[in-house]
Amino acid sequence: MEISKILDLENDGKLNMAVDGQYLYIRGNLDMYKYNLADMNLSAQNAVFKKSGRARGFTIFGDFVFLVDFLDLYILRKDDLQILDVFRLGENASSDVGGVLWFDNQKAYVKIRNGWIYVLDIKTRDVEK
Repeated sequence: MEISKILDLENDGKLNMAVDGQYLYIRGNLDMYKYNLADMNLSAQNAVFKKSGRARGFTIFGDFVFLVDFLDLYILRKDDLQILDVFRLGENASSDVGGVLWFDNQKAYVKIRNGWIYVLDIKTRDVEK
């Protein structure tokens, strides 16, 4: 089996990837990338972050990318990776965002390290603790 490199991305040692339909989504270093799987052409890119961080990950649901960065939850438009909203859900290292647990219709359930769960209504952007 021959291994071939299809992408060369600058990253911080931790890449997050997901496939949704015909697109590959990648979070690497400060940027989010979207590649068309048919030809591996870059479809969208956005420099989301100003500084490096290790506590990052993302989940795709519906028309959105839900991106976690330590204390914050970002909602990006899936089509062009533009930031629609940012929510500060955590307070410090003992109450950082642990990631999106699951989705139910139009709600995202986000766990916080100290045991809290936030419920985000995706349509209205209302948040309950």
